[in-house]
Amino acid sequence: MRSTFVSRLVLGFVLAQGSMWVAAQTAAPREGHRWPTVAMDSDIQARRDLRPANFSARPFIANGAADSVRDFHIVRHDVLVDGPRNEAIFNLWLSEEPDFEAVDEVGRQSHSFQYFVDTPVFGAFYRRSGGGAEQSHPLFLIRGEEIHYDGSLIAREIEPFYDPTTDPASGGWGPVVATMAVKQDRKRVSFSLPLSVFDGPNGSGPVANSMAIHYFLELYRFGATTSTISQATAKVATVDAPIAVWPQGVRGPHSSGQPFVVVRILTTPPSRLPGPSFLAGGVDVSTLELGPNHGRARSSTPFDVDSDGDLDLLVLFNAADLGLSCIDTDVRLTGEVLEDGIRKVFVGVDANRVVECHI
Repeated sequence: MRSTFVSRLVLGFVLAQGSMWVAAQTAAPREGHRWPTVAMDSDIQARRDLRPANFSARPFIANGAADSVRDFHIVRHDVLVDGPRNEAIFNLWLSEEPDFEAVDEVGRQSHSFQYFVDTPVFGAFYRRSGGGAEQSHPLFLIRGEEIHYDGSLIAREIEPFYDPTTDPASGGWGPVVATMAVKQDRKRVSFSLPLSVFDGPNGSGPVANSMAIHYFLELYRFGATTSTISQATAKVATVDAPIAVWPQGVRGPHSSGQPFVVVRILTTPPSRLPGPSFLAGGVDVSTLELGPNHGRARSSTPFDVDSDGDLDLLVLFNAADLGLSCIDTDVRLTGEVLEDGIRKVFVGVDANRVVECHI
């Protein structure tokens, strides 16, 4: 009898201590612990759990030398939130040309990546089903691990205790919230995500609330992590700028032809309807960036382009600085503009095509 009582007492103490530990971890994650243990790919979970968050983007090093299989790392990455068009544009440059179709004998993809989008709040992760903040701004991931199934890129909401038997390709992460086409030009990968996946029940998303989109980014070779960006923030553009790009057929970076690109930023006064107003005179030329490579302006001059009596802005760029390729069907210009005494980030888009470009 006594031994049974003592056993129960010890068991109760252990359970109480365990509950206190779980509560502490949920309220305040310890440094380096980014993701909780939930039902998910076992190999991915094993390498993520309790790993320091400040893992660099440098290639994997073994015994002082780069591993030929695992030397697959992130060269450059960026995300632009185009608020006026309700999409986020992702660009990723890699150290080698990835093969998203090949798999090994156990089904692991040759090259893959995953974006973990939004700030991971450890406590909110578990409060999702209880009506916490995560329902307004869901934590989700863009799962490059699934490209080999049908060539599409899948975004999944991260849902604790998701049943993978209903969706074997999910890896146990959660339900699909978006399916995207992935575009690839050798070592560069590009895709766009609808901002609706960020919206809460009332339709308010991170742009409406002036929230930046945070993300983690990981690369894998046959399931093994090779490169990690521990935390990054997207540029959020909330103002739409009317632009026109000339020439319409921009040549590839290694082609001969027109070496310059001219962008016309038009002024649309508030009195001119329909559409929002935009004053080109308020643009800070030093902040202008054009194309995937964020090409900088070479020169600019005020000029009434459309002969409507309002000064527009002509901006000259070097075509070789833009990084445009055959996968770019449009070109985006971003920068800062002064509106009502407030500096805001704007984005302008014009349809474009790249000629003499070979993927």
